[in-house]
Formats: sequence, structure tokens, C-alpha cells
Amino acid sequence: MGGRNEWSPTEWSTIDKLLYLVGIPFFAVLAVLLFVVVLSSNGHESVAAAQQPVHLRPAASAAQTREQAMSEARDAYRACLKSMGVNTSGYRNRFSRMPSRDTLRTASGVCSTVMRDQGGPAPATPKRAPSLNSL
Repeated sequence: MGGRNEWSPTEWSTIDKLLYLVGIPFFAVLAVLLFVVVLSSNGHESVAAAQQPVHLRPAASAAQTREQAMSEARDAYRACLKSMGVNTSGYRNRFSRMPSRDTLRTASGVCSTVMRDQGGPAPATPKRAPSLNSL
């Protein structure tokens, strides 16, 4: 049991040294490359998915168009409030100063009026064709 025939960590063969010196760095570089590829592919999938045309039903398409129009109107309203001097960032803590209610009320009234009148007069509702009388 106590002879020189047992393996000890200080006695490495040429193959052991080669595997240690080449194999460990190779697998480390391979792991880093795999990590980079996975991260970059996740970003490209979302961009590619956003660019593909989606065929929606008419009701879904109308809802998407309506939501986009509302989003644009919200952005325009916030820009109007910001140009009137109202801070709309939404970040406040208990020590920050509250916005002036007079400024907020005035800006809200002006921006609401501007947004309402921006589109011009409301379009006239189309007349429906009279339905046939069926008895």
C-alpha cells in the first residue's frame, strides 16, 4: 500500500498536461461563445418577429389601429402638457414638491381643447340605406 506505484498529482503524463493546457481553455472559450450567441440571438428574434407582417382579422386590425391612435393621442397630450410646464414624469417621493394645481388645471384645459379641435370638425355620420320592407 505505501509504494511508489500509486498516482500522485505531482506526476503528470504528457497527455494529462496536454489535456489540461489545451482542453480547459478550449472549453472556456466555447462556453463564452455559446453564451454570446444565445444572447445575440434572443435580441434578433424579437426584431425579426416585429418586422414580419401579421395577418389579423378585421376586428383585431381595427382594435390595433384604435390602440395605436390612442397611443399617439396620449403622447401628443403629454407633449402638450410638458410644453405648458407640467412635469409628467410621474416620479415623486414624499419630499418632492407637488405640481401647482392651477398650472395643471390650466394646462389640462388648454391641451384638452387643442386635442379635441386638432382633428377639425367631426365627420358627418353616413346615412344608412333604407331597409326593404318585408312582411
